[in-house]
Amino acid sequence: MIPGYEILEAGTALVELTGRGRVSVQGSDRVSFLHAVLTNDIASLSPGQGCYAAYLTPQGRMISDMIVLLLEHEVLLDIPRETTRQVVDRFDRSIFSEDVRVRDATEEFEAAGLYGVRAPEVIARASSAPADLAGLHAHSTARAVIDGHPALVARADIELGPGFTIYAPRGSFASVLDRLKAAGATSVHPNVLEVRRIEAGLPAFGVDMDEHTIPLEAGIEARAISLTKGCYPGQEVIIRVLHRGHGRVAKKLVGLTVHGDTIPATGDPVYRDDEEVGRVTRGVFSPSLGTSIAMAYLRREHASAGTDVSILHERAKSPARVTALPFVDFTGRPHVTVVAAVIEREGRYLVTRRLAGVHLEGFWEFPGGKCEDAEPLETCLRRELREELGVEAVVSDELLHVKHRYPDRVVELHFFRCALDGEPRPLLGQEMQWAAREDLDHLQFPPADGEMIARLMSGA
Repeated sequence: MIPGYEILEAGTALVELTGRGRVSVQGSDRVSFLHAVLTNDIASLSPGQGCYAAYLTPQGRMISDMIVLLLEHEVLLDIPRETTRQVVDRFDRSIFSEDVRVRDATEEFEAAGLYGVRAPEVIARASSAPADLAGLHAHSTARAVIDGHPALVARADIELGPGFTIYAPRGSFASVLDRLKAAGATSVHPNVLEVRRIEAGLPAFGVDMDEHTIPLEAGIEARAISLTKGCYPGQEVIIRVLHRGHGRVAKKLVGLTVHGDTIPATGDPVYRDDEEVGRVTRGVFSPSLGTSIAMAYLRREHASAGTDVSILHERAKSPARVTALPFVDFTGRPHVTVVAAVIEREGRYLVTRRLAGVHLEGFWEFPGGKCEDAEPLETCLRRELREELGVEAVVSDELLHVKHRYPDRVVELHFFRCALDGEPRPLLGQEMQWAAREDLDHLQFPPADGEMIARLMSGA
């Protein structure tokens, strides 16, 4: 067990976030300015709300990621410390006639994270913060007074489980920490949070992402990118990959579950047979899983969950298996297992359109549906095709397994190659068509289907 990790499960862990910087953006045009330069929808936020976002070059590569906190009279950016100066300088060069003032506020404030099931109770005992902290959405904020000092409480990323970030002026920060400890928090080493981060499958800038990374390679698009807002630097590249390539990138950040006692190190090469196919970004021992895990970039043709690989560490190879992220879901969101049939006839694929009033209504999809508890995948698929299309199916090999995090659920999606015994009929009133491969690019499919569509478009 990692020392201090058990506190996340039974108490409240206090972690000083020394690797983070702060940027303050003020002025009457602060929101519209940030909306124009960042990847997420800043204009839709109200004071007290926030979001995760990225800042890109025109080529779509990352300058930094950040947490955007919209306050009453300013926007506070929680940002990797090493990118703070570059972001401030670039923002300054992007200001023309706008009323925007940007400054590096890293030395003005300190930040600490409180994580664990009892974190809301600790903050409530230590401060004047609202009693409904547990109901805050991710990156939403509340004002508080802790030991007589003003502080800002922000809900941390929900992927890490119950957690908050406390911001306080540098001069009063030590007193704030002492009060939080007196209220029940226990200081732990930042490595505890690093283990939880990797178990949750969250990439960190400077570790799993850098200035060469396209957000789609790191898999942060669902959290960081709005597809409905206007232009921002790098948008053309992102949209081209999403719409024309269905998210297909040359390499992809994946999880690796390691067989054996080896803990992979940053930079360890990953092999498929005797061919190097990627590199580890960070490896840890997972107390939640009882085994070593790692995050790594692999070439896309080797990045599917279930692929067996090996990791070369200190001249010895350890077997591992590609694992869909997250390794562990700490959010409490429901998990849904879904099966889908890839049915081809004379170069065309059978697709149906989701009915109104259901999740992802109006999206096209491969026929299939949700599995019941403990229902075998093939049995579920045959039942769904019988109920939806009135046909019996011959289920063949599994083509792809995808785990996708939607805001309200985690979907495990299994694609199978199938053949039909009979002529399909849309029994539920859904639209149905046999789409040519080139037509798939013009239909709107759910995000979780992107990799399957990309494979079919490429002829793989």
